[in-house]
Amino acid sequence: MGSSPEEPDQSPDSVQIVVSSQQFKWLTKQCDFLGITKQQLIADALEEWLCRNRTATIAPDPSAVMRRALDEFIQRHREEFLPTAGRDWC
Repeated sequence: MGSSPEEPDQSPDSVQIVVSSQQFKWLTKQCDFLGITKQQLIADALEEWLCRNRTATIAPDPSAVMRRALDEFIQRHREEFLPTAGRDWC
C-alpha cells in the first residue's frame, strides 16, 4: 500500500524535506495531474540533479539541496509540465 501525494512516507529511512511554497504548489499541481506522489516526482528531480552535478559538494541540509534540485528541474522541464501562476521559473 503506497502513500498518497498528501501523506508523507513514514518509513524509518525516509527524510523529511522542506520546499518553498511555490515548489509545493508546482509539485501538487503536477502530481495531481499525473497521478503520482510528490515523493516520486521529488526523487526524479533529485536523481536528475545528482547525475548533472556529480562533483557538487552536497550541503548537510537535505532541504537546501532539494530546493536547488527542484528549481533546476522545474526550469529545465518547464515546457513539459503544467504552468503554475504566481512564479516565473525562468
